[in-house]
Amino acid sequence: MTSFKLLASQAQNIIQYKNLRTKVAKSCTNICFNKQCLYNKAVLKYAQLKIPNTSPASHSTAQKMRIMRIKEEIKFSHMKKEQLNRELYTRHLQASQEWGKAWDTIHESIQESLNREMEKKYKAMDDKINKLIQSNGRQNK
Repeated sequence: MTSFKLLASQAQNIIQYKNLRTKVAKSCTNICFNKQCLYNKAVLKYAQLKIPNTSPASHSTAQKMRIMRIKEEIKFSHMKKEQLNRELYTRHLQASQEWGKAWDTIHESIQESLNREMEKKYKAMDDKINKLIQSNGRQNK
């Protein structure tokens, strides 16, 4: 990985591009996390509802609401990712126009650092899902 020393005014497009790229990657991990939680039937804290009635009908309704809440979160994350991708595209075009052939090297450097960061995030996400599945299994017994 190559490092660059730039003035703040020179690095503005690069920093904004990297920040947008990071947001898009985190949005993708959030979508993936929520989909895995749905698949594994893990209950997330933001989707839990407190219903005072203990009838079977209220339990099934609460379960459907949890699923619906997670699906709505996935839809929202997709919309957010779409908007970020549009911004990222324009920022990428601006930076490549400003930096010319040097942009390829800069882009590669940003991609490498982002990949390392996302590996850590996916590892933490997998650990969290495993914990949720285990705690969910204990509650069902």
